[in-house]
Amino acid sequence: MFYQLAVREEIPRLFRNMVIAGIREGVAENKRGHFVPILQGEAELKKFVHSHEPEDAYLIICGRTGNITQ
Repeated sequence: MFYQLAVREEIPRLFRNMVIAGIREGVAENKRGHFVPILQGEAELKKFVHSHEPEDAYLIICGRTGNITQ
């Protein structure tokens, strides 16, 4: 199972719902249940995955118990 994370903390609160709805529309309907918008903690997440560029993509693999697999 996978989850697609949309990390968008930088979006002003006034526009977040509209932007997230637009992004969600771009996700296939059968995959929307695994779409998770991340609206806080962006800096910590990017530090955790060693992201250095604003548009870096990254993959986090977890075991069945939710523990991160290295």
